[in-house]
Amino acid sequence: MLVTLSHIIINGTLTRATDAEVIIASYVIAMSLFSIMERLGVLLRNACSALVRDRVSFQAMAMVAVYVVATLMLFSATIAYTPIGPWIFEHIFGAEQAMIGQIVEVYQILIIVTFFSAIRCLFQGVIIFNRQTKWLTIG
Repeated sequence: MLVTLSHIIINGTLTRATDAEVIIASYVIAMSLFSIMERLGVLLRNACSALVRDRVSFQAMAMVAVYVVATLMLFSATIAYTPIGPWIFEHIFGAEQAMIGQIVEVYQILIIVTFFSAIRCLFQGVIIFNRQTKWLTIG
């Protein structure tokens, strides 16, 4: 349902846009960097399901997660809010200068998703270890 709703919003935005191709390309480039950054947070799920056995080990893993999430947020904010971001998008991803502003705006929004994805994966590791996977679907 959420995926369908998000597609309605995206499609509605694209139909009202004067240059839909640029919007789609900007979104895809920002999503590429987001995918790289998010994967680092997703690794918390695997680490947590392998290492957490009780409250003490969860607290230790939570401290590791704080460092991981803080580092991800620092790197992401540096890319999104400093001149490093436009340089990365232009020189590494090869984006056109006219698209850089939109790419950065999209990436600024995706930082929020990175944060919540990493937190979600921390708790999903515990859920998987305890074989309560019905909560993954509900979550």
